[in-house]
Amino acid sequence: MTEAALRKLIAGKKELSGIPIIANVNFGHTQPIATIPIGGKASMEASKDGTTIFIEQI
Repeated sequence: MTEAALRKLIAGKKELSGIPIIANVNFGHTQPIATIPIGGKASMEASKDGTTIFIEQI
């Protein structure tokens, strides 16, 4: 998927308006495996220079 196609897809979804979206993230069924627990609390910091996702201990 190209960045232009992704932007068009996001723009077409009104429910995504105002919600931060991070793309091109290696998680799930990749190596190394990074899991995000269901029901866990997380926060993120995003800028043009990079993105950091913080997952709090449960």
